[in-house]
Amino acid sequence: MIRVKRPVINDAPLELPAGAIEKDEDAAAGAARELLEETGMKITKLDRFIPMAPISASSTRNPNLSYIFKIDISEKEYFDRQPHDDEIFNVERFPIKELAKKMTSGEIYVSMTLAVLGLFLVSR
Repeated sequence: MIRVKRPVINDAPLELPAGAIEKDEDAAAGAARELLEETGMKITKLDRFIPMAPISASSTRNPNLSYIFKIDISEKEYFDRQPHDDEIFNVERFPIKELAKKMTSGEIYVSMTLAVLGLFLVSR
């Protein structure tokens, strides 16, 4: 996960790497690009990005779907990562078994991140 500098709320919440698809960009290619920009991890094999069900953050206010991908990252890929964007405070990793506690304690509180992690946890 990443801690993203969010000056408007004066915090750096835990979030998942995310971003917009560029014009004529495949969704998986966009996910790989955003992962590289926000974590420094370069994944070239796009078939490693496993699509999950899309999510709508707000079906009435923003009628766009967010494409969600799951990818397994090795320890080597994590430790060999390159520098990330300046808007990212840091990249963090922790055991999956700690997710539920971080979500219920409020340590993870961004709605899209909560939705994606919730779907991930119930699908395991």
